[in-house]
Amino acid sequence: MAAPSAPEVDGEEGSNLIRSPVLYCSKSPPEMASAQEQVIVLGFLENLMVMYMLSLSFFQAVAEKNLGNAAYKLKD
Repeated sequence: MAAPSAPEVDGEEGSNLIRSPVLYCSKSPPEMASAQEQVIVLGFLENLMVMYMLSLSFFQAVAEKNLGNAAYKLKD
């Protein structure tokens, strides 16, 4: 079995890509998201959390109602 070859550097002038048999990756580190992008993501996550909490309250209310109906039927 042959040893894996080193990735080839893309020969174009000013290119940031390393050519690899598996994937393309950038030599430069990823940039930090801007403040506006962070606010958008945090707002989205906050909305998801609120929707999750509301759905939990709804399902809890439905379960309590069903348990109350079952207890009422058993009492008869």
